[in-house]
Amino acid sequence: MLKCGIIGCGRIGCEFDDKPIKNIIRTHALGYFKNNKTELVALCDIDKQKLQKYGRKYKVKNLYTDSLEMLKNEKLDCLSICTLSNTHLDIVKQAAKSGVKGIIIEKPITNSLEDAKKIIEICEKKKIKLAVNHQRRFQMSYHKIAKLVKNNKFHPIQHVNIIYAGGIANTGSHLFDLLRLLFGEVKQISGKFSKNISQNKEDPNIDLTINFRNGVQVTLNAINSKNYVLTEMDIVGNYHRLIVDLVLNNNKIFVNLLNNQNFKQLKESKNKIKFQKPSTDISFSINNLVISIIKNKNPLCTGTDGYKALECVIASLISAKTNKVISLPLKKMNHKIQSK
Repeated sequence: MLKCGIIGCGRIGCEFDDKPIKNIIRTHALGYFKNNKTELVALCDIDKQKLQKYGRKYKVKNLYTDSLEMLKNEKLDCLSICTLSNTHLDIVKQAAKSGVKGIIIEKPITNSLEDAKKIIEICEKKKIKLAVNHQRRFQMSYHKIAKLVKNNKFHPIQHVNIIYAGGIANTGSHLFDLLRLLFGEVKQISGKFSKNISQNKEDPNIDLTINFRNGVQVTLNAINSKNYVLTEMDIVGNYHRLIVDLVLNNNKIFVNLLNNQNFKQLKESKNKIKFQKPSTDISFSINNLVISIIKNKNPLCTGTDGYKALECVIASLISAKTNKVISLPLKKMNHKIQSK
């Protein structure tokens, strides 16, 4: 059984499961607690009240307010880093010295490409399995979608549009990772600040046009999430169409047919992509890291995947600020972002 610890007992670390939803695991803490291959043995947070609360909840006795002290005292196999992105590099440095075998780091991987590169290099040198928690990458249903859109019935892909809310770093980083899974590497990004504002002033909404190296073009259009949340992807192919609710994981597939007026229309198919349940289950990513350690395999979402998602976030911000089309890969690596 792998010994595991969490640094950062906030929302994704512990708090989201304070209001439990039946059969849904929403935090790293509950993910480790429910996994039969892991034992949650240590928690760290600067808030002592949180530490005591979640120590009691998950029966963890080893509680720390200092990450360096925790990593020195505990012989951990797995570590979850659930702190602010600008702290990630320092914690990875500490963890590498302590001998951990695997790290799962919350997105974005960090707040600059320069630091992201260092994180990747440290983990490669120490042979640490590094996973970045872009959660859709760990759900095999999205790998099925990737296979579907590469089918000849979807090609050539005419257009892809995504509606999103919640900021270009917070929500956008997840979307960039998903889009890379579906369509490969990004060539250019062009964006402008959306009139539909983000609820986080430090993480703006940006409307984007993204061109991929394989010729696919994707648009992202933001909405204001004040009244409700919506994240939806619409892929229009040559003979098929796929609409996916990226929050609820509902989907509709439309197929081309010939009607009586002798022109073609799309009709909803009875077939759908079957999603793994529960839809927000963080246990997929934790279990994948465990398997990666045991079988010496790369996680489904690597440090490089995290780097490239962050690169897209930064390119979007630069484009919106300068009103220019930005080509990838970026040459300058010192631009910093603000994100939770």
